[in-house]
Amino acid sequence: MFNPRFDEGRLLSASLQGDREAFGVLVERYQSLACGIAYSMTGSTASSEEVAQEAFLRAWRSLAQLRGPEHFRPWFLAIVRNLARSQLRKQTRCAEVAGGDDPMEAVSSEATPDEAAISKERAAIIWSALESVPPTYREPMVLFYRQGRNVKQVAQELDLSEKAVRQRLSRGRRLLRAEVAGLVEDFIEHTGPKKTFAVAVVAALPAIVPGAASAAVTGAAIKGGAAAKGTLTAGLTGAVLGPVLGLLGGIFGAWMSIRNTRSPRERAFMAKVAVAFMAEVLAVVAVVFFTLWLSLRGVVSRQVYWTVFGVLMGAHFVLLVPAILWANRRQRRIQRENGTYVEPRRGAQVCSRSNVLGAFSGSVIGGVAWLEVMALLARDWVTAILVAAAAVVVLSSACWSRPANQRGYWRRVSAVTAALLTINLVTVNLRWETWWAVLSDRQEQMGHIPQSVWVINGLLLLVFGLLIVLFLVRGRRQGDERGPSV
Repeated sequence: MFNPRFDEGRLLSASLQGDREAFGVLVERYQSLACGIAYSMTGSTASSEEVAQEAFLRAWRSLAQLRGPEHFRPWFLAIVRNLARSQLRKQTRCAEVAGGDDPMEAVSSEATPDEAAISKERAAIIWSALESVPPTYREPMVLFYRQGRNVKQVAQELDLSEKAVRQRLSRGRRLLRAEVAGLVEDFIEHTGPKKTFAVAVVAALPAIVPGAASAAVTGAAIKGGAAAKGTLTAGLTGAVLGPVLGLLGGIFGAWMSIRNTRSPRERAFMAKVAVAFMAEVLAVVAVVFFTLWLSLRGVVSRQVYWTVFGVLMGAHFVLLVPAILWANRRQRRIQRENGTYVEPRRGAQVCSRSNVLGAFSGSVIGGVAWLEVMALLARDWVTAILVAAAAVVVLSSACWSRPANQRGYWRRVSAVTAALLTINLVTVNLRWETWWAVLSDRQEQMGHIPQSVWVINGLLLLVFGLLIVLFLVRGRRQGDERGPSV
């Protein structure tokens, strides 16, 4: 008799050798999760069980394609979601053929005995209430009631923190109409897959061996456990790639500054500044990646990762301003010592258009880079295009004319920073939950991302607000007569 306490790696290894009983244990483990996710997408218990059964059969036939046991859950859930989408499209077509009837009614002839005992009106009310809840909150809610109200289990199955699950459950309950909330909870609790579900799936398994066990699966089984999760989250990819893309803008700005130097000594100094800047950004990204790696391996908590990330990003932006001011003062000193410094006159424009382009390009690119990465990962092409267009408008406006004096230059820097803050706030508040839902639906460990949009708003206001204040103060202190050496 197969021991159900064997770890998942050994269950998968045995299944790859054709052990139907081992796969039956996996079916028992995942049947409630699969049916719950399918129901949250299709709105029909009958359809959800059909989807789950077909998903298990496809998983059995395709086990040889699995890269490793640690990937089984996201791989299997991707199959469930794809089948659920296909079923949803089928229900929609059936409803259109039936003259606009509700999709649930169009497939009611295939309902299970338990579902058939519930009136169509009651079932329609329940799904109407659930359908009004965004998928981000609906899915954890369905799984919560299907799993005996076990927050920890739901968190593990969706790769979320327990705090994230509680917050989504709380938000989901608030979105449900009060008069049907209790009805929805009772319905979900009593419409999960029965004990005979796994028996039926195992009985329907093709009498074939799924395929030779891959080295990744068998190797992990021999070691007696699944490997630690190694997949970076989409959101974290955006958080890390943002500074990297911003670095490209900084490189362009540094190149423009070096190009406009007036002596070999000044050129050497600006080259050293550029190298130091790039080294600092790369060091920050390296520390962030290393802390993320430790978090994924369980060495440090997620809270530690986000603390390190926030401190490093905040310090980077806060210290960047005084570093730039110091570099400007040092550059002017070198120019004076070499006799290349030109004292600005009243009304004279303080820098060339190429200097202005170099000064603002890095800031604009870096300010929206993370938004572009997140939008592209979520396949939100329209938002990606709009953000890029807004960045082009901001950069073009900043470089349209040359500032007449130092105060005008710093006012323009403040205006550009305020424009970048506006782009970030508008995009985050309009698209963050949509990105979250899409990326969560792809099962990319979204639990590592701070889910509250207010957290993101707070960080943006803190960083950009502080920069705006520093720029305005700097401009006021400079006065009208002295020009910047950009």
